[in-house]
Amino acid sequence: MKREQIAKNIVADLRELAALTSDIDGAQRIAWTPTFKKATEWFAKKMQAAGAEVWTDSAGNSWAKFAGESEECIVIGSHLDSVPDGGWLDSALGVVAGMGIGAYGLADKKPAKTLYVVG
Repeated sequence: MKREQIAKNIVADLRELAALTSDIDGAQRIAWTPTFKKATEWFAKKMQAAGAEVWTDSAGNSWAKFAGESEECIVIGSHLDSVPDGGWLDSALGVVAGMGIGAYGLADKKPAKTLYVVG
């Protein structure tokens, strides 16, 4: 997949998350709320569909693993929660960019190093 298409897919995912978790005032993904739970469930579904192993750790972080040729790893992400009335990119850009690398950038290829995406 070309870089331009990967970027378009990432922006589409950001807009999808915003539509799912925002209201007229902005993002409402405040940690531990029902809207935040929608965001973490969305993350898990997207990553599972892309072939990742998905889990939540004891601190509540959402993880997706794309196994690589090597146990050496790269971790990319941010946090999925937002401030009340946050912008549509508030905190989500780092997570969704990582999702895009795994879901679109690998294009069914096994990476040289294992990729973890965390929210």
